Amino acid sequence: MNAHDFVNAVRTHVMEAAASDSILLVTTPPGRSPERELVELNAWYSRLAKDDQVMLERFAAIVAHAATFGMFAVLDQSRKIDPDSDGEDYFELRHVRTEATDILCGPNGAVLHELL
Repeated sequence: MNAHDFVNAVRTHVMEAAASDSILLVTTPPGRSPERELVELNAWYSRLAKDDQVMLERFAAIVAHAATFGMFAVLDQSRKIDPDSDGEDYFELRHVRTEATDILCGPNGAVLHELL
């Protein structure tokens, strides 16, 4: 797996799924006794005009993209999360298979947030 494949897989199976799964949670809260917050959101969502529901779905996609982009930026060292870092440390993400190891990000890898 290379960095492009990884980013595309995360885009599909994490980012896009997070947006659609979040809308699904609101439109059809799961279980016999769903969480109160989901029931309230469902009631609110159900009262929205169809155009407003579509806008909310678009907003969920933007939020999912922003979160994924931010995580990739952290892995790429473009967004710092350790205030005590001296700049010499870094994250390195590898995809390991029996026959090969691919570095997906790190000093010798791709810039994931740019690929997104």
